[in-house]
Amino acid sequence: MATQPFPTELTEDQWNQIAHLMPSRQAVGRPRQLDMREVVNAILYLLQTACGWRGLPARFPNRSSVRTYYDRWGKDGTWRRVCEVLGIEASEEVRRGRKSRRGGLP
Repeated sequence: MATQPFPTELTEDQWNQIAHLMPSRQAVGRPRQLDMREVVNAILYLLQTACGWRGLPARFPNRSSVRTYYDRWGKDGTWRRVCEVLGIEASEEVRRGRKSRRGGLP
C-alpha cells in the first residue's frame, strides 16, 4: 500500500531543482543508504509543523540521521541554498551558520 505524501513533501519539479545541491557521496567510509530527497522532506515537515525532532513520523528516515544532515547542511551552506531555490525562509540558526542552542526545532 502506497503511503500518502505529506503536503510539505517536494514535488518532482522541486526535487529536480535542488538535487544538484546535495553533497556527493564521499569516496571513503560506508556508502550512503539514505534517500536525500526523503531527508529534505523530513526537514521540510519539521519546519512546517514545528513538531520537534521526536515528533518526526516513522515514515521518514531516522530522526538522528535527519538531524545530522540538517546540522551539516546548516554549517556548510547547503540548506541555505536549498531554501533559496525553493523560495522558503531558512531558520535563524542556519542563516547564522550555527546550531540552535536550545536543541529544538531546526
